[in-house]
Amino acid sequence: MTSESEVAARLEAVDAAVERLLPELPQFAGLYDMLRYHVGWVDRSLRRVEAPAGKKLRPTLCLMVADALGGGWEQAVPAAAAVELVHNFSFVHDDIEDRSPLRRYRETVWTVWCDAQAINVGDAILVLAQRPLAESTE
Repeated sequence: MTSESEVAARLEAVDAAVERLLPELPQFAGLYDMLRYHVGWVDRSLRRVEAPAGKKLRPTLCLMVADALGGGWEQAVPAAAAVELVHNFSFVHDDIEDRSPLRRYRETVWTVWCDAQAINVGDAILVLAQRPLAESTE
């Protein structure tokens, strides 16, 4: 049985894997800052925040299944990161389509930066989701 603190530590590994995917190049700063906002790592002013960033049920299940199958949860971190990113991609686009003003008690990306920027953020999240899977098969 996995304790709550063990699950939290594993999800921190997933967040760290996602964060490593974000280029530090200045030309991408605005786009990836909006992504950081969407997942709850920064506030609207782009200051780092420590707040719950969603339930992360899907990556948790991914890690637990890997562990149960004997592969070890560490090997599944890239897959869990990809699953979390695809899930967030769907949220960004769904918020635009539904005109949802809030996600996780915060303004949605489209309400803060406009539809076009939110579409770019969602698309970037989907592209990023492919990287950990490609890198884990090398």
